[in-house]
Amino acid sequence: MSEATLFYNEKSILFFDRKTNQELSESYEINSFNTFVSNRLSNIIQSNIIDKGLVIHSVISDSTDGLLIPNDLYNPSKIEDFYMLNYSEMPSGKIICENHINALNATIIYSCKKWFYDFFNSNYPEVPILNSSSEYLNYSLNEKGSSRDIHLIVKKETFDIIKFKNKKLFSYNSISFSSMTDVIYFLIGHINKLNIENPSIQVYGDKKHIKELETLKNKIVSLKKNDFFFGTNENLIQLIT
Repeated sequence: MSEATLFYNEKSILFFDRKTNQELSESYEINSFNTFVSNRLSNIIQSNIIDKGLVIHSVISDSTDGLLIPNDLYNPSKIEDFYMLNYSEMPSGKIICENHINALNATIIYSCKKWFYDFFNSNYPEVPILNSSSEYLNYSLNEKGSSRDIHLIVKKETFDIIKFKNKKLFSYNSISFSSMTDVIYFLIGHINKLNIENPSIQVYGDKKHIKELETLKNKIVSLKKNDFFFGTNENLIQLIT
């Protein structure tokens, strides 16, 4: 049976055919949640997925945060305490969730819209709710994915930066930004921390962010020797689904 993946970026939900990576319908914008939105979302899933003979394989959400913790140190019963060690307060309207990164024997914890989690957990309890950062980490940890030294995933308010050294994970961070200039200067700082000559850099983001980053990096002398590889959010979704 054919399968579908649902992707949520905290503003809208997109529906993809897992085999072809083609969108199954237009994205559904969600600025607030209520009974009408719940019923509308159920109808969209019914008409665009279930009525077409597809089943939902997984639901993947973006998050504005992320903390990677070795399993030797992690206690799931204190997930909120671990979150508060890194973030000053619990985000309003959200719950803290976890995904396991088996290749690292680690767990990533992150915030998720409570309505989103409750809706899918109640209506589709058999469907796993995953996080885009953890899914990209799993992808980048395989041999093909780790061919780049630095991975930059630009979201709406934050970006993930994943660094590899000698084909092994060096660090993972989720960082807030106000402009693409912020992203570039954080990137330069992380290049210096990695301390390898001319690391290659894989970047994913929306088309506007990608264009801005390309323009900015071409103006900075220290980045001219680095090989950059740019991809859109659509390319990213294809990788993690």
